Formats: sequence, structure tokens, C-alpha cells
Amino acid sequence: PGNRLEQYGGLNKLTTVSQPLGLAMLAAYVRQFGFTVAIIDAEAEFLIPEQTIPLMEEYEPSLVGLSAFTTKMTAAGKVLRLYKERNPYIPCIIGGHHSSAIPERTLNEETVDYVVKGEGFIPVTELLRRLKEKREPDGIKGLWYGKNGQTVNGGQAEGIADLDSLPFPAWDLLPMDKYRCHHWQTWDYNLEQAPYSVIYTSLGCPFHCDYCSVNMVYPNRRVRYRSPEKFVAELKILVEQYGVRYVEIIDDTLTVNTKH
Repeated sequence: PGNRLEQYGGLNKLTTVSQPLGLAMLAAYVRQFGFTVAIIDAEAEFLIPEQTIPLMEEYEPSLVGLSAFTTKMTAAGKVLRLYKERNPYIPCIIGGHHSSAIPERTLNEETVDYVVKGEGFIPVTELLRRLKEKREPDGIKGLWYGKNGQTVNGGQAEGIADLDSLPFPAWDLLPMDKYRCHHWQTWDYNLEQAPYSVIYTSLGCPFHCDYCSVNMVYPNRRVRYRSPEKFVAELKILVEQYGVRYVEIIDDTLTVNTKH
């Protein structure tokens, strides 16, 4: 969902526009199981919700998924509401930090059929299987939904233990030429903010700060690491295939393991 203009007004041209890394990782994972995936990055394309809906409808999806931080929920909620008004029978799911923190409230407040608490890899893939087979979503860990007037509590989704087993994010589904780092990162480079990409070497954090939502998505204060070889291989793709010049490592706490 895109609300850059709503958030920043006339200063929006100075802001960072980062790839939705979680969605790109999820898309790559889901594709392994034979499902077709597309991503509309309304933030990068500078689209408001009303412009986003027709693009979504072009794909005739069997499942619509959104991911959002709390700061993006005004746009995410509007996208869901407008889409459901025109396509009431297409199931919609939302994940991310906001819904992981308050899954039941998100389910009750937003026009959405399913909410994911935690990492979406396994619950989204399993839900797609169930929808294809016309089976109920009962028992999918991490999936919250309404049934018979009650909320089905799916608990916390299982994470992927071995990060090296994950495919590289689906960069090919994103408008890679439209991402840019923050202007202050380029003061020595003539304010040239692109080509830019985010990348990660680990997921999770061992701490439990009150103000942070990380442990809502990655619980148990556990950190999982990618191998340096996997990280460098992805960096090579970003540089050689997409011409990336600026890289932001977005680990939750990069310096926990200084040897890594």
C-alpha cells in the first residue's frame, strides 16, 4: 500500500523508497510450490488506493495479500475496503508488523478475511493450497480468521529455521529502478539516490525493547543468520543484474554477533 504523499506531503521526494523485502521473500518462497505471484508496489509507483484497485483486478487473483506497518495502515485499510466492495468473493489476507502485534483487532477493524501473525511463508503457502483444493483453513499455524461469529486464533506462525534454504527475494517482480536511499546518504554523491536496494544477513533480535515490534514477528528473542556466502551471492545479483550502487543492510540488530 502506498501513502507516501499522505505521510510526507511535499517532502516525499526526499524520502527513502525501499523494496518491500518481506513481500519479495514471500513471493519467491510461494513460487517454489507452483503458484503464480505478482507484486504491486503502490509505494514505489506512487499510487493512491483508488489507482491501485484496477491494477489488482487485472490479475484476477485467487488470493490478495497486503503487508503493512502501522504507518501504512490508512492506505492498506482503504485498499482492502475498496477492493472488497468491487470483489466481495475474493479472499484477502494481511500480514506484517501491525497485524502481528494486534491480529484479532486487525481482523475486526479491517475488511479482511485472514490475518497472519508472524512470518507468512508457511501459512500463506498452506492457505493457497487449501483454497485451490476448496478446503477449510483449519489448523494453519499463524493464520487468524473469523468462523461462526468467533475469531479462530492461529497463534504464532513457525519461522524458517535455515535462512539459507530460502530462495533469493523475487526482485524480478519489483520496479527496481524506482527505489532510492535517503537523501542524507548521498550528500557526497551529488544527491544521486539510486540504484538502491535493501538486503539482510539475519532475522530477529535477542532483546525485548518495549517500543519495538520485531519480537511480534520473530518471537523468542532468537536470531537466525544467513551464511556470508549466500549474502555475497545475492549482493552479486543486485549489482550485476540490477546495477545497484547503494545497499542498506536492514538486520534488526546487525552488531549482535560481531564475528558475523
